[in-house]
Amino acid sequence: CVLMSCVMCKAVVSTQSTLRRALTLCIWHGSALAISCLTSNLASAISLVGSIAALFMLFYPGMMLIMQGGSKAWLVSGVILAILGLFIFFWTVGFTFYQMAV
Repeated sequence: CVLMSCVMCKAVVSTQSTLRRALTLCIWHGSALAISCLTSNLASAISLVGSIAALFMLFYPGMMLIMQGGSKAWLVSGVILAILGLFIFFWTVGFTFYQMAV
């Protein structure tokens, strides 16, 4: 009975993980498609999609380190990653919109 519940828990976690990955993939491709359709310059579209990549690579892992709540070093690393990810995201988006306006 315990073995069966453990297997079912793994199946539920696996299903949730797969669903989360599929949702992230749909958001990524949907935003890339919307950005490329709305911008007139390919370089601007690549820059905006790259700014979203900064969130996926830096901000979200930083938030996971913060929510994990381990030692103080893990917390500081998470804060640094999250702030760096947000900085790169907003700087890239701002610079891209500035270039499109000029």
